[in-house]
Amino acid sequence: MTTYYAVSRPSLSLFAASQDHEARLVSQFRSTLSHLALVGFPVMTGLAVIARPLVITLLTPKWLGCVPFVRLLCAVGILFPLQRINLNVIIAKGRSTLFLKLELARTGMVVLFIAIAAYFGIKILILSQILAMAITWYVNGIWAGRMLSYPFWKQLIDVSPYAFASGAMVGSMVLLERVPLGADLNLLIGQTFVGACSYIGLCWLLQLSAFSQLKGLARLELSRFRHWTAA
Repeated sequence: MTTYYAVSRPSLSLFAASQDHEARLVSQFRSTLSHLALVGFPVMTGLAVIARPLVITLLTPKWLGCVPFVRLLCAVGILFPLQRINLNVIIAKGRSTLFLKLELARTGMVVLFIAIAAYFGIKILILSQILAMAITWYVNGIWAGRMLSYPFWKQLIDVSPYAFASGAMVGSMVLLERVPLGADLNLLIGQTFVGACSYIGLCWLLQLSAFSQLKGLARLELSRFRHWTAA
């Protein structure tokens, strides 16, 4: 969610400036979506994996009961930016009435799900919110896609490489649990390091677009910094 809020206003301004140039707006939307996936997918899936050693290290073992809830909330963290960024496109295209209708429908659905799931415990409640987020992403994506000639299934294709890289990263982190590392802090550090290295390595090998753009930006900023320090 923090990732979304960091790019929400800049992306909305960017989309609004290109509202009359569909090809440019589609390109900007795809780029924003890919960057959200590049950061959000590995952070949330990685957090789900390290939830147990993280909770033990920071909060002590008596808080282990919250680990399943943390892992479920990570799914919410993945879906929330994806469904909201589609709303930014709808707002940028000047469809404020449609935006209001979609938000009212989403709020009604969330309230209904909460009212039903509240009888079955906190885990079912969180699962209902994951379902609500997934439905909202689909509905918002359908409407945004109609405005841009960029259907929802193409969104799935664009984010799928980052989902694949994150899944492979999770596999490497889970395998590390079989290595006797001693204290939970060691496991936490080891999984974080292995996960980061495997994800970055996969992004580099697959030449994922958002990663390549980010790498190019980092090189440019490093060059500017070196020039500034040498001056």
